[in-house]
Amino acid sequence: MNYDYIESLVISAKSGDKASKEKLIEEFKPFIISFSKKTYIDRYDLEDIQSECYIILLHALEKYNPEAHRFVAYATNAIKNSMYAIIKKSIKNNQIQGWNTLTFDGNLSSIAKNKSNYIEDNFIYSLNASELFNSIDRLTSSEKELLAFNIFRHNTLKSYAAWKNISRSTAARKRLKLYNKLQNLFV
Repeated sequence: MNYDYIESLVISAKSGDKASKEKLIEEFKPFIISFSKKTYIDRYDLEDIQSECYIILLHALEKYNPEAHRFVAYATNAIKNSMYAIIKKSIKNNQIQGWNTLTFDGNLSSIAKNKSNYIEDNFIYSLNASELFNSIDRLTSSEKELLAFNIFRHNTLKSYAAWKNISRSTAARKRLKLYNKLQNLFV
């Protein structure tokens, strides 16, 4: 990065030049992509992490004081520190609301407080609770784990694959096998 060029873009962007703001974002794109690939946050995929980084970059642009220090150092520290704070919050929430806390007590309202338009959600809500829990009892422990992690907690398949240290295609095959098994149990 050319630090003087970045400083000139920042000054132009702070004065309202949208083209300078876009060029500044393009200058930080390699850093953000590299940083995002090295960062894991539960329930975030790569695009979510990158979006957070861009939001933090724009916020840093608003708060930046050119007399205090150079923008590149200021922005990269802001991105790293903010992402570390999100990671800490994610870890804290996982300890409180992790998939291990999911209990199958016969009451679907405790599992899903808000319905969404996901196909698998509509499939699960269309079943009565006793059929669902009887079928869940017939699953293996790894299938129950996938069910809780991916469907009930709405985590991405990509994050499941990263958590289990398997490829995304292997995770997709496991999920498809689970869906087929559940579907056969309800027929």
